[in-house]
Amino acid sequence: MIALTVTGLTASETGKRIHCQRCNMPFVAQRSTRKFCSDACRMGSMRTRRKVKSVTVNLEVRELFDPKQWKPFLLKRHYARRLVGARRAFGLFDNGKLVGCCLFSIPASYTLCKGVCGPDYKPFVLELSRLTTPRRMPNAASFLVGRALRLLGDHVVVSYADAGVGHVGAIYQATNWLYTGLSSGEFTYRHPATGAVIARTRRHIDEKAKALGLTEQQLIRERMVKKHRYVCFTGSKAFRRKAVEALAYAIQPYPKGKSKRHRLRPLSTLAIASTNKDTP
Repeated sequence: MIALTVTGLTASETGKRIHCQRCNMPFVAQRSTRKFCSDACRMGSMRTRRKVKSVTVNLEVRELFDPKQWKPFLLKRHYARRLVGARRAFGLFDNGKLVGCCLFSIPASYTLCKGVCGPDYKPFVLELSRLTTPRRMPNAASFLVGRALRLLGDHVVVSYADAGVGHVGAIYQATNWLYTGLSSGEFTYRHPATGAVIARTRRHIDEKAKALGLTEQQLIRERMVKKHRYVCFTGSKAFRRKAVEALAYAIQPYPKGKSKRHRLRPLSTLAIASTNKDTP
């Protein structure tokens, strides 16, 4: 080994002269695996995180009262490629341009409305049924959901993360929702001849089958993949405190995993035609 004398170092230090990866100061590394000149630089490097430029500076959340504002937008960008009835709708605007949207609807499951916090809270139950934001804005989804929840008023909000497409509910975890486990997994009803989906819940299934000249027993039932269920309480502190006490589901630890990206399915003729109708 060749002894090197470096400014700030003792002459007794021997090794290879390199530059610190944090402060870029030269030092003599006695081991080939050493990368930092001191413990301070090593610990400082461990605390360093990749900084993501904030994308919420010019963002604004507004309530959308006209369905024509969000119907074509959601139909084009949401992976489900179908619309649902909305009780409240909120848009995410970037410098005045609509770039994201979320819908709150009355849950299709009658038992969910009564079962989440009891029959007394049934009128307050809503479901976050649609959410879409651009991928180029990593913080936009949590920003939109957080601002929309503040504008809702007194409500018990339920939402599902579709495990069938690789979702675990990262947005709900980032905005402090309560995780209450997996759903029971409802049935999808299909036409026996064409295989077309007639309904995704049992609600009014007998009437839908009768309209097609069939009975409920003639329809093909397929059990759907169970979904991660999240619950959130909005509004005043008094309402939230009482609603949490009435929660019928057990609170569980958040599921782990990384959400997968999905490809948009082609638009159906029925979905395109529905954009011209008013949402109930």
